Amino acid sequence: MRTRTIVWIGVSITLLLTVRFLSGVSLAAFSLSGEALDLAGRVLEAYEILLPFVILAAILILVLTEGASSRRKWQIAIVAFHFAALVLWLSYISGPPSTKDLFPAFAVVSVALGSILSLTIMPPARSLAKDARGIAYFAILTIVPIVFALRAAEFLGYGTTADPEGVYHGDWLVVNIPTLLLEFLSIGIWVYLFSGLDRATLRRRWRTLLPFTLLPVLALAFHVRPLSGYIFSALIAWGSNLAIFVPVWFSLNLAAATVASWFSTLLLVRRRPRDGAWILLVMGTADILIAGFALSMASVAGLAFAQLLIAISLSRWKTWKTGVTTA
Repeated sequence: MRTRTIVWIGVSITLLLTVRFLSGVSLAAFSLSGEALDLAGRVLEAYEILLPFVILAAILILVLTEGASSRRKWQIAIVAFHFAALVLWLSYISGPPSTKDLFPAFAVVSVALGSILSLTIMPPARSLAKDARGIAYFAILTIVPIVFALRAAEFLGYGTTADPEGVYHGDWLVVNIPTLLLEFLSIGIWVYLFSGLDRATLRRRWRTLLPFTLLPVLALAFHVRPLSGYIFSALIAWGSNLAIFVPVWFSLNLAAATVASWFSTLLLVRRRPRDGAWILLVMGTADILIAGFALSMASVAGLAFAQLLIAISLSRWKTWKTGVTTA
């Protein structure tokens, strides 16, 4: 399939995921009546039921057009498992209590299988391990299922309780390690790539450091304008379904450093002849957070789609060599 076609599929699914997982943040910005909020909630519930069908259909199309024929039966089996999880999810949200214990386990396994599905699109693992992009890719495949499993445990109430104000009490690790894992992943990938730059390359590519110049501005805004910190925390806690830990100012600034590292990393690996692959990498990595880590098939399918986009992006880089890609 042409890269441009995949980009349009990626854009469409990204927008659909954004509507689902950032709608709560957006609605909170408006002073809507209770009736309007109830109506919006019912519409979004119906939307969420339809969304996994669209995402899984997109995944199936990408697998049939991008996957190697030698791995096709395994890829189809993984997609079929996701559809089985979708059926269980529909029962989970509306069926008898006896079915409610099955979907969480299927969801965790589905996200792990999403990582494996992504891996089946890639070149042989031996060649990936020699490249900075490949090492970062393996880290993503490992951390995403772990984060989802921890969030699923928290959603089910294992080790945690919430007081009336919504503050979590109990196992600090279960609540906060998912957030920290994703943050340290982004910062760690940037440090790994940046440490591979020699002085001459760094002078030539100084623009890749520009995202970090916003950090003092954001830190000041969080302090002077608490509303800005509230909005940012809402994007993290409501949109990505990740926890904000105490002290909140440190949590928000660490998240801002994570976003700056993500932008800087994308600038480090960008090369003009590969803009199509680069755009897929942008969407794939962003969709990991946009898809949220919720016990919902929209989230499960969204995470699988995100990792699939990353795999297609990296597989379309024409050359694989050790070190940082330079412009």
